[in-house]
Amino acid sequence: SDQVEQVILQDLPRRLASALLGLTDKRKLEPASRTIAITQQEISEMVGMTRESINKQLRAWAARNWVRLEHGAIVLLDPEPLRALAEAGSDDEM
Repeated sequence: SDQVEQVILQDLPRRLASALLGLTDKRKLEPASRTIAITQQEISEMVGMTRESINKQLRAWAARNWVRLEHGAIVLLDPEPLRALAEAGSDDEM
């Protein structure tokens, strides 16, 4: 039900930030290693948006050094802005 609520009520940046942080928490990654082995297609299916939309948002965050995109993985470089976005929400794309 949380996932359905996210798809209906949250905008893309908030949903994507929540999903990435949830995957990090679920996998209990070491703080020094925040690599999530997931494709953009897989994450697009999780959050209910197109892969192209996911790629555009991830690239915007990569430009801010919040994440790094790797083949088949996403590395969280600075999870705090993502956490703030996921918790507070935002109407504009960050």
